[in-house]
Amino acid sequence: MGLLPSALRFAGQLVLCYPATLLAGAPFSFVLYKCGLSGEHPSNVYFAGYQALICLFLGPVIGWYAGRLASSFGSTGRWIWVAPAILLLWDIVASEFPHSLPEYLFATGSNEGLGVVLLTLPACSATGYSLGIAFVSMRGVWARATWPRVVILALFGLALFGLFTSFLHSFERARLDRWSRVRTVIDPSGLAISRDVGLLCVNPANPPGGIQLKEWTDVESLEHHACKGGHLVDGDTAQDAFILERVRVLTGPHAGLEGWVSSYGLGGPY
Repeated sequence: MGLLPSALRFAGQLVLCYPATLLAGAPFSFVLYKCGLSGEHPSNVYFAGYQALICLFLGPVIGWYAGRLASSFGSTGRWIWVAPAILLLWDIVASEFPHSLPEYLFATGSNEGLGVVLLTLPACSATGYSLGIAFVSMRGVWARATWPRVVILALFGLALFGLFTSFLHSFERARLDRWSRVRTVIDPSGLAISRDVGLLCVNPANPPGGIQLKEWTDVESLEHHACKGGHLVDGDTAQDAFILERVRVLTGPHAGLEGWVSSYGLGGPY
């Protein structure tokens, strides 16, 4: 192994640490799945946060073991995290929108999970792996490692893993709840928004003082009312009534505006 060029050792570790970490993390993924933390949701949505956490926690184990098997991996293995981590941070800064599902953690039908599979999970695996390789060089620390210390370290790691899992679960629910309320104007002619639900009920197409939202404007649905014959009615019992939604505009020149729109002109979430 020491005869291999540094570039080849670097590339080999960068490519192989990801599948090795996924394979080692399969039992943990199974346990989380049985605990109801699979990350799978309707509408072809998958939350990869738990899998990323597994890669971060098991990567050091894989890296430490690889470093013990081949000491020549140390000089290159401790740096394989740099490029994936920079790309991931760039993606977070460049593509994050507060009302949408971040592509680096959520695989959906619109992004096909490319950000998760090709960026997030490899970056987490490489970061953990590099940390494990760095541990190997700390010979003084590991030379004093005893079984009681190893057990304490393992228990501490499990407690930390549980804490981060709880945080990710809260983050997952909050983002999905917000995303489920995001709608998009799909009417090519736009959609009228009015602050007065009564005026919109009487004249949905052109309420007095209404503002026209352009097609593809994103809004957040806050509540709804049913309208029939120009009057607000009970939406749970009325037949042949159409729905009016109170929304907050998220994009476009009217971002932040709250008012009422006709539900027929909205689509999503996607």
